[in-house]
Amino acid sequence: MLIFTRRQFDPGLPTHFQDYANSPRFRRIYLDELPIEVAGRR
Repeated sequence: MLIFTRRQFDPGLPTHFQDYANSPRFRRIYLDELPIEVAGRR
């Protein structure tokens, strides 16, 4: 799991991790794109 505050800060996946790109265990999370219910914003 990779967590970034915004998509613009995602530098992309390094070459040596490309095998994991399509894995269901690999996920990128962008905090500014979380649903309001999850993020806890008011």
